[in-house]
Amino acid sequence: MKVTIDNYQQIFASLDNDLSALENAGIGDVLKKPIKELKDKILEVRQGADLVKSENGILKIGVVGQVKAGKSSFLNSLFFDGENVLPRASTPMTAGLTVLQYGDENQFEVEYYNSSEWHSFEDRAKEYDDILKAEKEQNPSVTEEDIRRSGLVDDTLIAAKDLVSSCSRMARGKIQEQSKIEARSFSNITDLQDILEDYVGAEGTYTPIVKCLTIRLKDERLVGVQIVDTPGVNDPVVSREVRTRDFLRGCHGVFFLSYSGRFFDSTDVTFLSERIGSQGIGTVVLIGSKFDSVLQDVGMKFGDDLGGAIEYCQRSLKKQFRNNMATSNYTGDDPIIDFSSGIGFSIAQKDEKRWDEIEAHVVKQMKYFYPSFFSSSKEIKEIFMNLSQIEDIRAKYVEGSFKGNKEQIIQNKVNAYFNNTNAELHKILSEKKERLENRMNQLKQSDINGAKERKRILDEVCNGIEMSLKSIRNRANEIADQYVKECLNNFTLSNIGKVSMSHVSDNVTCKGRLWGSRTIQVEYDAVDIVGTIDNVRNAVDKQLDKIKSEWKSKSDELKERIKKGIGEAITEVETKDKEGYLDGRELSYILEETLDAMSNKLTLDIRAIKKGYEALPSLLQGGERIPKKYDCKEAEAKVAVQREAAYAKERVVTKIRQFLSTMSETSVPQELRNARESTLAVLSTKKDEFMNSVRKKTEQLRCELEQQLMNKEQELHMMEKVINGLVKIAEKL
Repeated sequence: MKVTIDNYQQIFASLDNDLSALENAGIGDVLKKPIKELKDKILEVRQGADLVKSENGILKIGVVGQVKAGKSSFLNSLFFDGENVLPRASTPMTAGLTVLQYGDENQFEVEYYNSSEWHSFEDRAKEYDDILKAEKEQNPSVTEEDIRRSGLVDDTLIAAKDLVSSCSRMARGKIQEQSKIEARSFSNITDLQDILEDYVGAEGTYTPIVKCLTIRLKDERLVGVQIVDTPGVNDPVVSREVRTRDFLRGCHGVFFLSYSGRFFDSTDVTFLSERIGSQGIGTVVLIGSKFDSVLQDVGMKFGDDLGGAIEYCQRSLKKQFRNNMATSNYTGDDPIIDFSSGIGFSIAQKDEKRWDEIEAHVVKQMKYFYPSFFSSSKEIKEIFMNLSQIEDIRAKYVEGSFKGNKEQIIQNKVNAYFNNTNAELHKILSEKKERLENRMNQLKQSDINGAKERKRILDEVCNGIEMSLKSIRNRANEIADQYVKECLNNFTLSNIGKVSMSHVSDNVTCKGRLWGSRTIQVEYDAVDIVGTIDNVRNAVDKQLDKIKSEWKSKSDELKERIKKGIGEAITEVETKDKEGYLDGRELSYILEETLDAMSNKLTLDIRAIKKGYEALPSLLQGGERIPKKYDCKEAEAKVAVQREAAYAKERVVTKIRQFLSTMSETSVPQELRNARESTLAVLSTKKDEFMNSVRKKTEQLRCELEQQLMNKEQELHMMEKVINGLVKIAEKL
């Protein structure tokens, strides 16, 4: 029977009854455990179905993106007329999960971390302190910031340390055994601003302990809609990350904000593929945020041609999107692409006297690069309103793509969830049935006199595995060093400093024919900064992807050495196990689980290297400029312009080479060393973890088998009853 939104409660109730009947059929405590595990897994699926149904009438829209992508500013523009109601988070630690939804009265509700969650932060903070202490003992001159940048400390530890350190005594008083939820009413936007600064502001009194914030507004635009401002992607605060994942699981559509200055980079690509695509989110609107920033970057090139600059930037960013999408694993419908200057909306809405320092600076820069478009207060407001595109975004996407297709979007999400539910239930039942069949075959081949021999064999395999791990660990330094050298030897940044050029026509001042000065028009090849940065990024990205792939190959090779060593130990003892006392499959399950956990630590983090791209615009900015005034006649001035243009290109080339040299000599080797250290740390910590897991599991298996052997025929009968029961349950689905 296919599971649907109409019949799922009946089906799950039937499943629960069938499993409860098995539990109460006199099957014994040993067999009750897998049934309980099965019921727990099925309950998770049912709870997800309940959530989908209960919120079937609510359209859930997420606002996602990296820290500082402008998510809060974007929501401020959409719902608060550009006022800074949702504070601009400055760090991953202060970026909270904020929910906007309709309410009969204006009210906000804050949920704090509970004592268990806070204790986990404190434990991680202590772990951070221990690592710091150990590193400083080895190298007293190293600073805390150096250790943070080195990659030796996991982001979750850094986040925990910062949260715990910034938490005041007053805030700690809000932490209770169960998550505390407080609600307060507010009268107007100004009142809400004052309140929120305390709870989600960068310096807020309660910011460190806030898990989630819900704002209920008496705003008709929010009827039937729930909009969530999420923390930045890859949130280092684990419990908050779980809450964000839960939201995305039920999300119908998202505004995905990507900073135009580094539009749709590798972090964005990964988030789109792994976090958005995997949740079946149907409608994705990709917003190139802070669009005014790239218009400033190309300002010198376009000489007061704002329309040309906008067209050029949009075309370049869309090209960048297409290139990066081509290498992604995203399987959903292509995102809708648009661009917005959130700060532009704020500038347009406010009186000039109310502009903050950042807004005033943006206006000044745009007036400098495009003076004829910003010559009056009226023009400033009109142009910035157009650049923000907030009214168009609200009409096209919030009211159009999302709310306009609300019923269809929600129904598609419901259908997708329940289509997957059948497959998920069959998978859960099949896995549990397979495990029980393995155990039953093992019991058939055993007898009570073999218990001692089984214990000897299990001890032997544990000792053999431990010796294999020690052998691998002892060679780890040599192996890892060799891998780092091989990767660095194959890494090159040569011949990728190409400078993009464009033929331009510009006005310069020179001496007049008889006296005074005159303006002439000259043509020359000017450096295209945006195009040049794209060239450098694309070329370096290829090399970084190559070295990442090579390191993955090397780390996989190392992992295979571990797997092979342990596998050989298992095989060797299995060969000696003539009576079939050992279940090597159980040990292999543990091995696979451990290797999966290790894989996360063996990845070369090229994101840290690519952060260096952020310095490129400022590093190259201005290098392409040539003088606008020459103390010579027209003919000589034209020659001088060509000479200055050549100098400009040389300056840019030199700066690119300096940038690439720094990356090649410091950034890349450092990240490889970080990956090497992570590899060695895995081998050290996972060895003990693996052995403890193996010994605990094998001892548990031995005890259970001995208990079952006391009444072998009855146990076999009960196992067969459970397996047949699972088969019948699966046949109903």
